[in-house]
Amino acid sequence: PISITLVLTAEQTLAIWWRPGGPRWVRTPVDLPALGWLVALALSATFAQDPGASWPRVTKGLLLLLVPVAAYHAREETRARHALAVLFVSAGAAAIYAIARFVAQGPEFPNRVKGLVGHPLTYGGQVMLLAALATAVAVRCRGHWRWGALALLALLLPALAGTYTRSAW
Repeated sequence: PISITLVLTAEQTLAIWWRPGGPRWVRTPVDLPALGWLVALALSATFAQDPGASWPRVTKGLLLLLVPVAAYHAREETRARHALAVLFVSAGAAAIYAIARFVAQGPEFPNRVKGLVGHPLTYGGQVMLLAALATAVAVRCRGHWRWGALALLALLLPALAGTYTRSAW
């Protein structure tokens, strides 16, 4: 579902950007480093022992295209706040599910928190990114946004710990 949503959002955004007179690319501080990373991936694939096996992985460099897409859709504060609220609510629901599943299966190793994605490394990476965002909101915002971010962190951090994923920490 995440990949399908990502592709649909990217397609719709590109259609809007390429429309005559439509808004254009939103420049972000990530643009240049993302381009550098993509070039480095392409160079490493070109000179790899098995370039045929390496080139499909170069597409991971396109992941940072999400930054300008998100920046474009968050230009209006109301829409950005709405999107952030939806993300936080869905992340909280997913963390509750992941922890409940973990506890139901027995909370001892080798059982690990997997979430809906089915693999602890993938879920750990997702939770780490969400926890970083929630931490930024908790530090920078006031009122209900701060409390919402802290509540989300109260769910995310135990879920992250239960992945036993070294790269998530």
